[in-house]
Amino acid sequence: MFADYTFDPIRYALLNQEYTGSCSAEDLPALKGYLHSQQGVIDYKVKGYTNVNNAPVLEVEVKGQLELICQRCLGGLLTDLSSATRLVLVKDEKLLPEVEDEIEGEDVIVAPQSLSLLHLVEEELLLALPLTTLHDSEQCHASESELEGEGKTNPFQVLTQLKR
Repeated sequence: MFADYTFDPIRYALLNQEYTGSCSAEDLPALKGYLHSQQGVIDYKVKGYTNVNNAPVLEVEVKGQLELICQRCLGGLLTDLSSATRLVLVKDEKLLPEVEDEIEGEDVIVAPQSLSLLHLVEEELLLALPLTTLHDSEQCHASESELEGEGKTNPFQVLTQLKR
C-alpha cells in the first residue's frame, strides 16, 4: 500500500531531500481508466535541490510496467513506462520566464504550498503514457473481421437503392 506524503516543494528542494519508492497499479487512482488490470509496479524518485541560479528544483523520475488497455481489442497490453522531468519552482506567476527565455528540458512552475507525492507520481505517469496503446496486429485479440471491417454494411448502400 502506497503511503502518500505531502510536502512543501520549495522547502523540500532547499533541504536537498530525496524520496524513492515503489507503488502498485492499484495505488494510482488517476490511471484507473487506462489500466486493464492492477498488474504492474512503478518505481519513483523525487529529488530536490537548488540549481546554479539558486532556484529550487524537483526532479521526478518514474519507471516501471503497467498493463494498459489495447484500444483495438480492449485486452491487456503490458507497457514499459519511463519518464523524467525537471521542475524549477517559483513562488509567483510574475517570476515565470517568457516563452523565448525557457530552457530546454526544464519546466518552470509556480510552486504550490503543499504537494502530494501520489499526485506528483500520477501526473508524471500520465505524461509518460503512449498516445495509443495497440498490440501488434499479429498479437491483437480482435477478430480479423473487426480489423478489416468485414461484415459491416455500408451506410450509403441504402442511398443507392433509393436512387433506382
